[in-house]
Amino acid sequence: MKPGDLIRMVPWCQVDDHPMWFGIVLETEVNMWGEEVVPSGVDVHWGSAGIETISVDEIEVISEEG
Repeated sequence: MKPGDLIRMVPWCQVDDHPMWFGIVLETEVNMWGEEVVPSGVDVHWGSAGIETISVDEIEVISEEG
């Protein structure tokens, strides 16, 4: 996973009131909660829903940048 990749939330993470199904990776290896954790965080732009730092195990790449 790298900046520019198109991603989606993995099915088990999706909830009806969560509008963020597809997004673009902005940054990888983000320290969540101010410390290094495994798995690492990723900054994702969800379109009109804004930017969120989310755990890499909650998303999957559907189209690589390039």
